[in-house]
Amino acid sequence: MEKKADISLMDLKEATDSSEIYESKFLDYFEVYRSCFSVYRNNVSHQAWHYLQGLLFSEKGKGNMERIEEDDPEMSYHQYQHFLTHSPWSHQSLITQVGQDASRVMAIEKQKSGLPTGLIIDESSHLKKGDLSVGVSRQYAGTVGKVDNCQVGVYVSLCNGNRATLVDERLFLPKCWIENESRCKQAGIPKQAMREKTKPVLALEMVDLRPWKIGICSLS
Repeated sequence: MEKKADISLMDLKEATDSSEIYESKFLDYFEVYRSCFSVYRNNVSHQAWHYLQGLLFSEKGKGNMERIEEDDPEMSYHQYQHFLTHSPWSHQSLITQVGQDASRVMAIEKQKSGLPTGLIIDESSHLKKGDLSVGVSRQYAGTVGKVDNCQVGVYVSLCNGNRATLVDERLFLPKCWIENESRCKQAGIPKQAMREKTKPVLALEMVDLRPWKIGICSLS
């Protein structure tokens, strides 16, 4: 019995050590993106760090602000709300950094595997219950295979072999939103974004922009 207890304690220590090592490496990785959360003289990377941890460690399908706040009492709900809704940090700068880093990794994978690097473009829907989320409307939701109340985004991924990662995204704005300027203003949509664009057009915009092209000579 004592031997079993010793083994359990040893396993627990190893698990704790592994967790600490993982958290340390995770923090080192996050440091690369800390500057993306600079806002004038302030930096909201502290909120970003806690939010990212909450997303990673929350139970699958339950990574929302309410659950994250319950699991991490160091940050309050209104701090998460301000970080996601009101703080003017540049999401595009963050996505560009992710895309550039991912393209460099894929260039290395291409050398290792000898396989071509590919580009995957697809849409995905996010079911919603209310009508306040930007772009939400009754439209086709691929996740459930029918028309439902949802948001729809167009996403771009780089892939090589069995490795793939998202490198860009665009939110699709239905016609009912574009034709309602007051609704767009209330939701905080910039004037230049209040234009009707089909999903293929959104996809082509991301392909033309290609901030993720650094690190790969071609996709073939």
